[in-house]
Amino acid sequence: MFLDDTYAGVIETFAGTGVLGDGPEGPMLSASFNHPTNIIFDATGANLLIAAWHNSKIRTIDPLTGVVTDTCGDGRRAYFGDEGPAITAALDLPASLALSPTGDLVVMDQANQVLRRIDGRSIGRYLREELAGPFGIDFLMGFGAEEDVRVADWIVYKPAQLSL
Repeated sequence: MFLDDTYAGVIETFAGTGVLGDGPEGPMLSASFNHPTNIIFDATGANLLIAAWHNSKIRTIDPLTGVVTDTCGDGRRAYFGDEGPAITAALDLPASLALSPTGDLVVMDQANQVLRRIDGRSIGRYLREELAGPFGIDFLMGFGAEEDVRVADWIVYKPAQLSL
């Protein structure tokens, strides 16, 4: 019999406080979870995806930054949001996760009795493909004020009035 002692070292908390809850996004050692049921690595192999069952969310841990973010689900136990951004969708007890060969995340949305698919697109790509392209909208994300001339002419800029 061969004994692989690779994992025979010291155990430590990687994420969470050990207190049941629905902690905000932020440092992974300050995060609270409510019955996480499954973890997998994302398609890049760099981040951990967590099925946070009673939080009704999918959460992501970036080990390089040490930050937990919500990836899918708004925390309501409901069925809502197909064909829209994953972050605003509602899940009802997501129990398990899997990655498709193309990098899509498949979620077993247990209490809704469905499997949900989250495509691998970034929010920028989603906006470009679903809004900007089909509707001919020109928009920028994350650019400086010098680019304001290209951004939404119908939004009127009103400088703040300071009274001293």
